[in-house]
Amino acid sequence: MSLFSSCVLLGGSTARDELLAEYLSLADAYASVSKYDKAIEYYTKASAKKEYRNATRYSIGRMYGLSGKWAEAAKTFGELREQEPENALISTAYAYALVASGDAEGARPVYEDLYGKAPDDPGTNRNYAEILVLTKRYPEAIQMIAKIKESFPDTDAAKGIDDLSKKIEDAQKAEAEAAAKEADGDGKDADGADGKNDGATVKKPSEITLPAQETPAAQ
Repeated sequence: MSLFSSCVLLGGSTARDELLAEYLSLADAYASVSKYDKAIEYYTKASAKKEYRNATRYSIGRMYGLSGKWAEAAKTFGELREQEPENALISTAYAYALVASGDAEGARPVYEDLYGKAPDDPGTNRNYAEILVLTKRYPEAIQMIAKIKESFPDTDAAKGIDDLSKKIEDAQKAEAEAAAKEADGDGKDADGADGKNDGATVKKPSEITLPAQETPAAQ
């Protein structure tokens, strides 16, 4: 290979890196103004660079979530979690995407795993309590609520905790009434008069972020 041709290849590689960096900047800019489809397009292009790959895939998952495409978000985060099962940031995003896509049962073991790895983290405790309520595991949820009140009384995890207890009380009362009516032949389902789960909220979509210091490692 001639010196000239080597210089050409080096220049081409540099130009490609600069182009991919520009794609990443464009993707971030589109994301900042809520143009999620365009952000996904340019994050996908930027992912051609190995160093950007996991970070851009995480961002793509965020864009899917923020645009309401939670099934796609869950798929993206799930694939990342398979590569980095110990990454709490990815697992948390995956679990929330599952809840938002309607798969609370699928999310529960993910939150349980996160709780098992960080039992002294207030936010992890609250998330686990929330998913236990959402999946109607009320005895376990009551225990978690008691722990939060005792161990983290002055943290954000304890805010609104009495409301969560009230949800359990209301749900159990509704189930008891529905069961009584069903026994009388009224035909109500076990979730109450309208068949809907009042549920709990684990996180707000806007809180799924990509902190600069917690970017998933490149693969």
